[in-house]
Amino acid sequence: MNSKFIDESSGDSVGLVSVLHELADEKNKLSTSINKLREDVRDVNDKFKKVTADVNSKLEKVTEEMEKKLLHNIHNVIGTRIKKEQLKNKQEMEKEVHTLKDEFISDIACLQLQVHDINSKPQICRDLNVCIMNHAQTTNKNVNQIVKNLLADGLKLQHLDFRKAERKASKDSKPGVIIVTFYTNEDRDSVLNN
Repeated sequence: MNSKFIDESSGDSVGLVSVLHELADEKNKLSTSINKLREDVRDVNDKFKKVTADVNSKLEKVTEEMEKKLLHNIHNVIGTRIKKEQLKNKQEMEKEVHTLKDEFISDIACLQLQVHDINSKPQICRDLNVCIMNHAQTTNKNVNQIVKNLLADGLKLQHLDFRKAERKASKDSKPGVIIVTFYTNEDRDSVLNN
């Protein structure tokens, strides 16, 4: 092409005009090609942006799904561990409660045996006793009635009650003593203080 321009340029002005027209046509073609290339670049750029947006959107969805699955898995793992620990603690507590229950049952059995032994033996509690000496002994009088009369008439303690009263055998010429057993120390003390 350059050789054609040179040959025609050595000639007349018509050849120059035709060269200029050809150059203008080439420039227009080149400009059209550049514009087309620009449009193609814009299209590619727009498509790239769209693809990038689609990829980002899909990546966000995948990330969210992975986070959900991960959280679900973590929740399951933690839940399983908590259940295992609770079961372990429950088993330990049940074992300890069972041991304590056995100890309580053993202690209760021991206490019941002791209570049975205490109840089966006659109890002598002298702390609740009062001894009445030198009271005349009669054959027809009840010892309980004698004590009631002494409490009511002699000591003015009508409200006072006692568990039992018994006369011991007499020695020599002296009458036997009367042993009175009260229910409480307070009752006994009220007799002694009068």
